[in-house]
Amino acid sequence: MSNLFHKDEISNKDKRKTEHKLNRNNEIKFNVDVILSCFDNLEEAVFVFNNDLTILYVNQKAEEIIGNKQSTILGKKMNEYFVDINKTENIDYFLKIADSKKSAFSIESSICVKEEKIPVKLKLIFNTSSNCHFAIATSVSLNKEEIKELEFNKNILREVIDQVPQMIFVKNKEGRFLLANKALAESFDLLIDEIEGSIQHDIQPVKSDTDYFLESDRKVIDTKSRIKTISSFTDAFGEKRTIEVRKIPIKLPNGETVALGVATDITKHVKREKELRETSSELSMIVERKNEELLEEKLKLEAIFETASTGLLLIDDEGNFSLFNKKFEEFYNILYSDDKEPLLALNIFSEKFKDDPLFSFVKELIVAREKVSNTFELSENFFIQVSGVNITSSGSIIGALVEFQDITPFLTIDKLRKNFISSVSHELRTPITSLCLSIQFLKKHWERLPKRKIHSTLEVMEESAELLTTLIEDLLVVSKIENNRFKIEKKKFNIIKNINSTIKSFEEQLKSKKIKLIKKFETNDIQYFGDPKRIKQIVSNILDNAIKYSPSSSKIDFSVVKNYEGKYNPDNKKGLLIQIQDQGIGIPSHELPYVFKPFFRTVEAEKNEGTGLGLYITKNLVELHEGQIFIDSTHHVGTKVSIFLPFLEF
Repeated sequence: MSNLFHKDEISNKDKRKTEHKLNRNNEIKFNVDVILSCFDNLEEAVFVFNNDLTILYVNQKAEEIIGNKQSTILGKKMNEYFVDINKTENIDYFLKIADSKKSAFSIESSICVKEEKIPVKLKLIFNTSSNCHFAIATSVSLNKEEIKELEFNKNILREVIDQVPQMIFVKNKEGRFLLANKALAESFDLLIDEIEGSIQHDIQPVKSDTDYFLESDRKVIDTKSRIKTISSFTDAFGEKRTIEVRKIPIKLPNGETVALGVATDITKHVKREKELRETSSELSMIVERKNEELLEEKLKLEAIFETASTGLLLIDDEGNFSLFNKKFEEFYNILYSDDKEPLLALNIFSEKFKDDPLFSFVKELIVAREKVSNTFELSENFFIQVSGVNITSSGSIIGALVEFQDITPFLTIDKLRKNFISSVSHELRTPITSLCLSIQFLKKHWERLPKRKIHSTLEVMEESAELLTTLIEDLLVVSKIENNRFKIEKKKFNIIKNINSTIKSFEEQLKSKKIKLIKKFETNDIQYFGDPKRIKQIVSNILDNAIKYSPSSSKIDFSVVKNYEGKYNPDNKKGLLIQIQDQGIGIPSHELPYVFKPFFRTVEAEKNEGTGLGLYITKNLVELHEGQIFIDSTHHVGTKVSIFLPFLEF
């Protein structure tokens, strides 16, 4: 009986445990249902995921945003939906760094819905003691039309900065690129996506360049002040480029201060001019499109003005100087050097500009209905082109934007072109005429001419043909140089022997003008690795000029110095110096900067035959041998040409 009672007691105890467990399960299930019901009534999208980023649960708001049922979402990965947290940090990253001290993060992100990105504020809550984490997405308030508008505006802004020829970037204190435009990406031979998110060291392997730019960035960020620097760096193609960089501090919405930079490549004058035309064109388009916002965005335009290499002046509808750049200030100071009145106090309708032809033209812009331009000769060698467009608002003119451009170099080039056509025509006509006359003479008198006369006539024809050949070869060389197709054929040879051979070919010219050539060679054997034909051409061009422009009975000093060290070897390389000094007509100081330009000839040199190609070809041939050429000249005293040729590896 006691055993039976005991069995009944055990049975009742198990029954009570079972009932308690069922009640407990029901209670848990009830609590879970209540919690899930609460989640479903939230305005935020809730995602529950494990350490593998597998989604375990989503609420109704998440289903609505994604546009799929819960059954199709569960089992997917979180990073299939959440994108663009930033370039280097994602949900995996936050999962790895989560700890008991910092188990929640609030970050900016986007949720991807049918190939569209919806911006959200994402709060990640990590439970390191379990395999269950939460992601709560809020501020999903933009409808599709607003999102498309934002994306459109973003694309427009991206298109604008990608059209600007200057290199534009935003970097933080670590040197990480937060933004880069197309021009910057091209300088590193990368895509914009490869630049943005990368640090300076990743894309610029030259440590000295990187350290300099990082130091400059930190200075802007720490001092919160603007800076302007001119520096150089090595681009992705190994070329050294010089840039003018302007940096200003800007504050991001999250409170972080970063550096905004605008870099202008000033390596080559031609490139600068191209960038100028592009910038001016873009500026005109901006003015025409954004005329109603122009005065409100004066500070933004001021930054654009400062990067331009032409003078820019903004005049309001009353004629006041309201905004101008440094280049315009330089022009104004050249034109009105005695005027000490501040530029911002000037008005084009004032008495001081009453009879001024330049600003009389500017006044016309206020009433003009289209873009106009005019060219003014301010002095014998200074030409300026003034162009402008009026700024309108609601059909009324409210001011004008005026551009002042120094076009002297372009007119100089046009003059050189005309001189070249004239010179080449003359140079071709002389030998061709000589050939034609000689041929006619031989045809007419061949049968009764003595052999001596026939021989001398043929020599004249041969000289004319050689002159034509030389001229045509020079033109072909120039063409190849201009198209970067000219090559030299290097080999090892005795350069002194080469020079002596060249000098010998000028013996008749020296003798006819009674010019004494004094050679000063340190040695008769200098082994050099280069193109012997082109070295001969270099020496010939310089020596020919020295003889041609020297008076009779003068002298020419010709020296060669091995292992030269001095001012004509600025890079301290191992090499030799060739110097030819004459007592000729010399070159005026104001013409010296142009002597290496193609087709340029000094005023006095135009009296003699020539095309103006010799020094241009010579300079390029010297540079193809990695050398440098220098000209020192005093008018009516003489000229010294110094050529440094480094020793190249065999």
